[in-house]
Amino acid sequence: MPNPTLPGTTFPRESQQSFFVVPPFVPNAVLFATNSISIQDTSNIVSGSVIVNNTRTGSGVELSLGKRVTTPGNYTLKASRITILAGSNVAGNVFYNQLANTGTITGTTQTPLSLPVVGTLPAFETATIGTQDITVRSNRQVTLAPGRYRTIYVDAWGTLTFTGGTYEIKSLEVEEHAKLVFTAPTHVRISLGFQVEDDAYVGPAQGSTIDASSIVFYIAGTDGISPFSKAVNIYPDAKVFANLYAKNGTLVMGDRTQATGAFLAKDITVGKKVQMTLATSFSGLAKQAGSNWTQQSMDIPETFSLSQNYPNPFNPTTQIRYGLPRQTNVKLTIHNVLGQEVARLAEGEQDAGFHEVQWSGRNDYGTVVASGVYFYRIQAGDFVQTSKMLLLK
Repeated sequence: MPNPTLPGTTFPRESQQSFFVVPPFVPNAVLFATNSISIQDTSNIVSGSVIVNNTRTGSGVELSLGKRVTTPGNYTLKASRITILAGSNVAGNVFYNQLANTGTITGTTQTPLSLPVVGTLPAFETATIGTQDITVRSNRQVTLAPGRYRTIYVDAWGTLTFTGGTYEIKSLEVEEHAKLVFTAPTHVRISLGFQVEDDAYVGPAQGSTIDASSIVFYIAGTDGISPFSKAVNIYPDAKVFANLYAKNGTLVMGDRTQATGAFLAKDITVGKKVQMTLATSFSGLAKQAGSNWTQQSMDIPETFSLSQNYPNPFNPTTQIRYGLPRQTNVKLTIHNVLGQEVARLAEGEQDAGFHEVQWSGRNDYGTVVASGVYFYRIQAGDFVQTSKMLLLK
């Protein structure tokens, strides 16, 4: 039986593991499967490509989009056989060998597609299981040091904090309304299964400086190993800000899940009204935190500039464009009328050129903000400018 815990308890590590850097991989896939991907009705891919690497084993197509699914421009769909149902809008390019489409594709279509799409997959980190079970009781808060454990269970309304480093465990279950939070970059290696139930939260701790790209789960289990029906089960209304890699099994995203990160598995099923945003741990493409993506123009402006967001007023997304005459350190933030920072859209060194950032009206924890006036502020070297925008719902 798992060992009960006390609130505020910190567990010692069984072993300290070195922290590994993930090798290069497909730079822009928010969904990547080796066998199949199914995206159900009215789901929205905010940013990121959708890729199925090989021909599917068994019946069915490799990639299917239900009714009224939306995918973004600047990204691609790639799979051998693709089905797109009525009302879906694919803004990017589509690469395929067979295509059945009753939706709308505004990008280009290209065939044939060579398989596999990606020759070398990212390295997969396996777990060496410990002997200690951890249970976080309802309404309790526990902090866990990196190391080896057996089963970890977070009861409803409980909170478990990972402090960074490498965790190796047999299985991890996060019950409804519970929280699994991270204060520093973390790798979680799971040998069996990972389950996140209704309205639970997995992601950075409030006030931390990390984002979804700093948190990586490696799940080695296959489907149907008790008590897990699938290797990864994310239940409806959950909020997940992390990268998940289920090499041997199925990853299920329940209805209305908000997921930011990169999600890799043998098979992937995305439910209805799911929103997915790219924030990848895999090197090759720098993505900003939260639900924002950037695009850079090769034109070089003569002076620093910050343009009015477009559209304005907006709902649910808007574009912010700024110009950098030289390479410089940039911070772009969103503030409410009280001056409090709501979201940080860009931070770090950026090349000269015109840049565009998309904001989807969410704060850095993925929560939709209220209607009203907001201010966006850029600081680029000595250049500082603030502009006003209006979110209407």
